[in-house]
Amino acid sequence: VYGRKPAMQMGLLGTGIVMLFFGISPNLPVACLLRFLQGVGNGNLLVAKAMIPEVVPKAHEAKGYSLVSLTWGIGSLIGPGVGGVLYDPSRYESLGLSPTGIFAQYPALLPSLAIACYSFFALACSQFIPESNKDAKKPPSVRQALGMGLKKVKKLGSGKQRSVSNNNDDGNDDNNKLTELEGEGANNNKKTTTNLGEKGTENPDTTTASTIAQQQHHHTPTATKAPKKKAFSFKEAFMLERTRLTLMM
Repeated sequence: VYGRKPAMQMGLLGTGIVMLFFGISPNLPVACLLRFLQGVGNGNLLVAKAMIPEVVPKAHEAKGYSLVSLTWGIGSLIGPGVGGVLYDPSRYESLGLSPTGIFAQYPALLPSLAIACYSFFALACSQFIPESNKDAKKPPSVRQALGMGLKKVKKLGSGKQRSVSNNNDDGNDDNNKLTELEGEGANNNKKTTTNLGEKGTENPDTTTASTIAQQQHHHTPTATKAPKKKAFSFKEAFMLERTRLTLMM
């Protein structure tokens, strides 16, 4: 977003600071931790390879990539030898250093100082290098960066508090809805019981819903009444008797 130059400068600055503390590390675990931090914050090799097609003409890109690899290989060969010569300078009597001084207590301080000074020198030189990425934005100042970081931290804290409060509100709403549903169910049961009682008082011959449900549950057969015989009138009786006498003759 902010281009290649800020990334390269942050890598050089991180390397210089970490190497200063690496030279005065009291034990091996601290030294390993500092080297880990240096590797995390320093990606200048990748940044340099990304800058080559933006700075070098297309006809010379292969030479640019080979030059980066060449300098990396030379540094890997010469660096350990230079570090071995600078390690524990108090052993050289010609330098006149105290055998109980700071270089005797921290023998890796001098090579670490050399690396830190070289990193700071490269950082100062990088100020004169133009930005290679044309679409890069202007990086914020230190004050603006700190302000943006504090705002993000506050947003994260407020977002967590809002999520917790929203969860509590959702739980309270669910409980209220459940209570309302239970109240509506109780009211419906009361209304049903009231309606059944009113129907039973208005029509006593009809069976209630509870009696029908009980009969269906126990499968008790209901007794059916025999149909009543229809009474004949005098005229109908006379006609039937006349028909019977006619058939007998």
